[in-house]
Amino acid sequence: MTIPSISANTPTRPLPPQQGTDTASKIRSLEQKIQRLTTEKQKAMQRKDKEQKEMLEKQIEKLEKQIQQIKQQENRQSSETESSAPPAENPSAIGTHLDVYA
Repeated sequence: MTIPSISANTPTRPLPPQQGTDTASKIRSLEQKIQRLTTEKQKAMQRKDKEQKEMLEKQIEKLEKQIQQIKQQENRQSSETESSAPPAENPSAIGTHLDVYA
């Protein structure tokens, strides 16, 4: 009988996708875009370019809405995983089970 070897780098079961880091990076990149657009908006204000300023404000609003949507999705997913988790055992019930084989 042969037993296949398992390397230390191979997970024994598939790992769930790391969405937390993915959404955090999306939010971070959107915030960076907002910062860049805000500086462009300030420059447009100094040049007194109303059209450019309004266009940049609309883009900033769109990005802020995207961030809010991503955060809402993340909150929904985390609440779904919490509600699907089995309920924790009552701490007062610990030690009350009888060991049949003792």
